[in-house]
Amino acid sequence: MSDKIILTNQSQLKKKYGNTAALDKALKGMIAADKQRGIATTVVHLDDAAQMKKYGGKAVMSAGSASQNKAAIDAVYNKADPDYLMILGATDVIPYVPLKNTMPGDGDPYAYGDLPYACNAKYSTDPSQLTGPTRVLGRLPDLVGGNDTSYVTGLIKAAAGYKSRPANDYSAYFGITAEVWHASTALSLQNTFGNSTNLHDCPSGGPTWTAAQFKPRSHFVNCHGSAADPNFYGQKGSSYPISLSAADIAKKGLSDGAVATVECCYGAELYDPSLSAGQPGICNTFLREGGYGFFGSTTIAYGPAAGNGAADLITQYFLQDVLAGASLGRAALQARQKFVQNSGTMNPVDLKTLSQFYLLGDPSVHPVTLLQAHTVAADNNLMKGLVGTVINLVAHRANRRRQLISAGLSLVSSIACARLSKTIKPGMNVAKALKRIASNLNLTDFDISSFSVSGSALPKSVYAKAAPKRVYHLIHGEAKKPVKAPITPRIAVVVEEQSGKIISLREYYKR
Repeated sequence: MSDKIILTNQSQLKKKYGNTAALDKALKGMIAADKQRGIATTVVHLDDAAQMKKYGGKAVMSAGSASQNKAAIDAVYNKADPDYLMILGATDVIPYVPLKNTMPGDGDPYAYGDLPYACNAKYSTDPSQLTGPTRVLGRLPDLVGGNDTSYVTGLIKAAAGYKSRPANDYSAYFGITAEVWHASTALSLQNTFGNSTNLHDCPSGGPTWTAAQFKPRSHFVNCHGSAADPNFYGQKGSSYPISLSAADIAKKGLSDGAVATVECCYGAELYDPSLSAGQPGICNTFLREGGYGFFGSTTIAYGPAAGNGAADLITQYFLQDVLAGASLGRAALQARQKFVQNSGTMNPVDLKTLSQFYLLGDPSVHPVTLLQAHTVAADNNLMKGLVGTVINLVAHRANRRRQLISAGLSLVSSIACARLSKTIKPGMNVAKALKRIASNLNLTDFDISSFSVSGSALPKSVYAKAAPKRVYHLIHGEAKKPVKAPITPRIAVVVEEQSGKIISLREYYKR
């Protein structure tokens, strides 16, 4: 029996590194460290035919095939029933799944992510088929295009040697926001920490931060990001200064065990450092400098300027559960499930958000001490010589996994989703209103897409009463871009129409 399965591709690792002896040694160290915590860990090479046969699956023959990797991971999971799945390697070892982008025209060909690997559902690139994640999953990456194992062995050793700390060690935070989103980020911090007093606006803060500002183990960032870019950016009016750089993280260092939740576009993108003069991205750098976990987006993400929605919600849900003592992987799964449940109906922005946010880090790591690990009586005659805390944690973990699987399967049958439609057209009055909205926001080159609503397994009579003739319209376009700005600002407006009338609308801004 394995409590934790490490999933990787040995052929790809050898192709990148040649000699993997140091990597194999580090993994043996992780297996030994996990055993001391009561976790039985196994490494599975998805490209190994003999090993995959033991799990009733087929070996991955084409490393870049997301469907083959999904089938292999499903076989391993279904046979072993582990509590944790950890993908080892970047996207040139095990690829993201290229999920359909439900925000047509925003520049992303796909909403890449690991979501399908966390679902019991069969392989699909349609995020509306993946609204019920059930698996505790994380990815411990190496560097895309890397040829030196020192980076990934460092991450493995850090995860193996992790130390859980009291919740108070994570109660202080380092918060950064683009100045234009101050109200939204302040609300996220209030919801997570009970205050927003340590929130830094950019401008005027950044990109150089003092060691004292950087010291807290909880990091929350709501800024702009860009593809293959080692910087995040703030915004005030037409100014987009750097708010945080990978280089500054490396200079300042992190407190051991730091955890980051990041709303930025491409905030957790794994890119080849050669695309940015050899500088790995902020997510890779954060983990290299001792961070335990990084929760962020692979592609363009969205959220409102005031209030909370989309990226704001899924990121704060993750950090809230980490602070409550969840493992990094469970916090990521619960964040996804809570996001879907609270959305009610998944609109186009919600579906992309669910697709793109994922965990970088060992999913079995508990940054915050789990309090219920102290209830087994160690002096019970039947338990003498055993570690009561381990027995208790295993039992609690098994119960939680059953509950999470049940919750995920329930979401699949109860949540309705928006689906892009080529036949739905807004009526004359609604069409005029949509154009007025775009004009009021000064959008240039905007598109309007329409979506049907379907997917709930509720009885048709009940669902019809809840939402008769209900559709979504998505207005999406560029705001005027400042000269030489590193970011192309975009705005999306989700308009809900029911029985020929607009009943709600929500503005989202490209992060």
